[in-house]
Amino acid sequence: MTKIFAFGGDCNFSDEAYGHQVLARKQVALVLSQKMEDGLFTSSQAEKIAEDLFYGNAARLYHI
Repeated sequence: MTKIFAFGGDCNFSDEAYGHQVLARKQVALVLSQKMEDGLFTSSQAEKIAEDLFYGNAARLYHI
């Protein structure tokens, strides 16, 4: 979980980046909600995982 970026890559246009971001958010939300239903994560754990996937991991790697 600490080594994965849920978003980012080689999009050349803003509409590509937007579409990729929307898709990534939907898929991460789907997986995390399934994991919460299965009792593997609490909602606060799922929120922390999503935050790390979309921001925290990159921020730590690039020291921003």
